[in-house]
Amino acid sequence: MEELWSRLLSLLPTGLSLMIAGSTSLFIISAYYVNKWLNEVTASPWKNEANQRKRRKILGEIKEND
Repeated sequence: MEELWSRLLSLLPTGLSLMIAGSTSLFIISAYYVNKWLNEVTASPWKNEANQRKRRKILGEIKEND
């Protein structure tokens, strides 16, 4: 019976592989939220209505000059 239990327990992942899997998962999740935060921070100036009008005006002037 002990041999059966030892064989079954040997099929479970080891501590090192669990640590690697856990740290990889945490890295992916944290990278997702950092990327999401950076996208919001860098896009925020264009969300302002006055800045959007300025941008449209600049793009319109560029088109007219070409």
